[in-house]
Amino acid sequence: MEHEEPSSNSAMSWLNQLTVGGGVPQVILGPAGKAISRLVAGVTDIPAAWLESKAQKIKDDTAARSTISGAVASAASNQAALDPMIVDRSLHRWLGEQYRRQENREAVARKTVEILEEMLEEAPETEYSSPNDDWMNIFERHAENASSDEFRILWSRVLAGEIRNKGAFSLSTLQFISVLDKETADLINKILPFCIENFIIPIDASKDELLIGEFITLEEAGFLTTANSQLSIQRTPDENGYVFFGMGKYNLVVETTQKIFVLNSYKLTKCGTQLAKIIPTNYEKEKIAESLIKSGPEKVHIGHITIDQNGDQIVKITKTITKKIDP
Repeated sequence: MEHEEPSSNSAMSWLNQLTVGGGVPQVILGPAGKAISRLVAGVTDIPAAWLESKAQKIKDDTAARSTISGAVASAASNQAALDPMIVDRSLHRWLGEQYRRQENREAVARKTVEILEEMLEEAPETEYSSPNDDWMNIFERHAENASSDEFRILWSRVLAGEIRNKGAFSLSTLQFISVLDKETADLINKILPFCIENFIIPIDASKDELLIGEFITLEEAGFLTTANSQLSIQRTPDENGYVFFGMGKYNLVVETTQKIFVLNSYKLTKCGTQLAKIIPTNYEKEKIAESLIKSGPEKVHIGHITIDQNGDQIVKITKTITKKIDP
């Protein structure tokens, strides 16, 4: 039986694109390149010359695979000479699995490069570092099983985040993602719009979004802690009576005369917090602000964070929720 080799066109296409314009993206010429190259080919670095020769190497892969296939088949037949059809099917399966894994790894690598380039545009001064070898060993095993676009993108965000901030993702978080099912992932996407500070879920804001059983599902999965609704966050207002809560590119500014501002909440676990930082989210700003009012402050301001000419963050208030006074 002859083995049909899968086409290498898609892999060659994105590798060729890296060298268009006479060079490779600056973002992968430094430490980040080591992590990307491990996914692509297992080399220890990505010099420009290696990338520029990669397209030709891929063209030669079909012939190389044929040679390897023959050698493997010859060796394997010594162990199963009585049933060569089993050897043939096993070899076919092995080659297919290796191709699938490599395809997944390169898809994650390609998306990671795109994300890193976006990060570089937003923060040109950011210094990147290469994840340690033990972390990459485990990451690679998970990334090569990412067949869906959703999980390829998620693993790409994890790798880009680890390259940008070494130690940002624990091994337990990698394990959490590797066993994440669609039901739990959908619940995470439903609850994150109500998350502030990347780990606080105000109970009043989120109680109508998920059923009690769904909160329990997230707790059992290890994403958050409900503690039977007995958790709370306490913050001391500054000298102007303000308490600030970050929410992506937005801030919620609580204006209160209270000495201590107390917010009943659920809390994300360590892995939940790490994931919340990289999953794009459209925050339910007004619903959260209205829920914070129930905790006693006079006003809650919704502010958009911008950067001024000096590089300093400023908060531009876009809406104010005021405490209703009963007549």
